[in-house]
Amino acid sequence: MYYIKQIKDSDKPWVRKISIKYYGGKFCVFLGRKFFMDKLPGFFAEDENQKKLGLTTFEFRNNFCEIMTLNAFKKFNGIGTKLLKKVIKISKEKKCKKIKVVTTNDNLDALRFYQKRGFQISKIYKNTSEKDRKIKPSLPKKGDYGILIKDAIELEYLLNKKS
Repeated sequence: MYYIKQIKDSDKPWVRKISIKYYGGKFCVFLGRKFFMDKLPGFFAEDENQKKLGLTTFEFRNNFCEIMTLNAFKKFNGIGTKLLKKVIKISKEKKCKKIKVVTTNDNLDALRFYQKRGFQISKIYKNTSEKDRKIKPSLPKKGDYGILIKDAIELEYLLNKKS
């Protein structure tokens, strides 16, 4: 059993630690944009013993919500799905038209996850990882499954449909 909770100021140091552990530093870079996870709104999953099981951060821009990060620390337990459902709910409340997320070409697990939940590939940004490495040189050249990280893939979920 676990619960979804909104990130509070008291959770920010933990969010910063997750950024360092999973994203290699205090800030992240996607499509040439530098951002700090601990400065964004979000939700986390927590069990009855207060063990944190997952985290998502996002931001609202114009008429859409962009998921900046989503991590389930133990996969295939519904944690990521529950966090995503919470983002969908708040996005509808904010009257967003869609939700966007960007991942890298090597992240087959994320591509599978989002597509199984109704997201569609909307854009491919070729060779964007080299530009991101200029901002954050520590970004790896190879990722999941030994695939070279080159491109970014944007997926979107339209909110005007029934979900």
